[in-house]
Amino acid sequence: MDFIVSESINLIKGCSNGLALEKEVWRRGIELQSQAFARALEIYDAEMARQYAGKQEVLRIDQRTVLCMFGTVTFSRRLVRREGGKPFYPLDNILGLSPYQRYSPLLLYSVTKVAAGSVYRAAAEAVNTLTPLDISHQTVGRIVRTVGDKYAQYEESQANPAFCGDEPLNKPKYLFIEGDGVLMKGQAKGSVEVHRFQVATGVKQIGKRRILTGFHVFAGFDRKHVLELLEAYLDNHYDLSRCTVLSNSDGGSGYTKDVFDKLAEGSQRHEHFRDRYHVNEKIRQRLGWVRKRGMVDCLHHKVWQHDLEGVHCCLDMLEGEASTAEEEENVRKLWAYLERNWECLTPLPLREGLEDCRKGLGTCESNHRTYTYRMKKQGRRWSYRGGLAMVFVRVYVNTPGAGRAGPGGVGGITSTVVVPRVEHAGEIIWLPGP
Repeated sequence: MDFIVSESINLIKGCSNGLALEKEVWRRGIELQSQAFARALEIYDAEMARQYAGKQEVLRIDQRTVLCMFGTVTFSRRLVRREGGKPFYPLDNILGLSPYQRYSPLLLYSVTKVAAGSVYRAAAEAVNTLTPLDISHQTVGRIVRTVGDKYAQYEESQANPAFCGDEPLNKPKYLFIEGDGVLMKGQAKGSVEVHRFQVATGVKQIGKRRILTGFHVFAGFDRKHVLELLEAYLDNHYDLSRCTVLSNSDGGSGYTKDVFDKLAEGSQRHEHFRDRYHVNEKIRQRLGWVRKRGMVDCLHHKVWQHDLEGVHCCLDMLEGEASTAEEEENVRKLWAYLERNWECLTPLPLREGLEDCRKGLGTCESNHRTYTYRMKKQGRRWSYRGGLAMVFVRVYVNTPGAGRAGPGGVGGITSTVVVPRVEHAGEIIWLPGP
């Protein structure tokens, strides 16, 4: 402490103004912190070598430089080998550092979190302003791709039954499953589609807000692969034998009822819903020509009362209001759409045996915003790998299952702590977290 005080006094005497003084104090503090941390790592590495003396052979001592949030740290550590095993650096494993990795886990997490909400140039400027580092926007892009790849490996590892170990399967009374796709502009093609499926076990009321519990998201460009990961996740984490599965979708290609029937195999009961937002949007599109909006409002009301006779009556009146063949055709197409999906349009309160189920469906569409706000504005276009990495990063930063705790996601969805460091094909996957 006395040394730091004397150093600070010398800096005060040598600086001409407060701005220069604060910069020098910051720079000198970073140097001292980096040196102290490097020395602590070397001492700890030596203690581990003494503790495991005779159990492993020390091959050599190598130097390594890592960029951390508080500065550049250069330290030496031992390369060891257990009998019959491969050489490894114990200290690197403790720090969560992969071979040739130049950035610390916290720095990876921080840069990724900033880049998940802003363009790479702005993220680089923020890091350069608030830390002693100097990185380019290209480096930010590489970091995002690195973290995105690691999160993809983490999701792949959950498809392995060994990931859960001996943990008992969850046995929720209700399980909510939703799926939908959203288009993004691509570079090689005109567009790419992000496929998203989300799982939740219920709804929790906090004041006036509702949050999903047991929330988990799977996303990617390959719908078939995303579905495979979701199926493996359900098999490894849930016992559906006494569970009622409630699913919701817009009924588009790849999101029809039969897809969710397969996901709900083995469950006690499966109830599928047509997404309310898309149904209302379909009604607005088909009846955009109607001048008497009260008639359209009446149709909405009858649909969600599940009053088939009332819906038929409203459509008859609307067909009478039509003045062109195109308008009549729109009414007929709307009737065919409602008739085709009528079973799935039954509201939750009107389904027998679900009276105690609190509303937990219909959030998939609003949760698209965490992707569209970052990836669709300002005419952005994405390469396949870069776009996929950003999708994984958005999942990682905003939803549970990313090795972090605390609030996150859209609408106050809270996350739970999961193991951020897992084994995958013999390689350590470290997901940086706060």
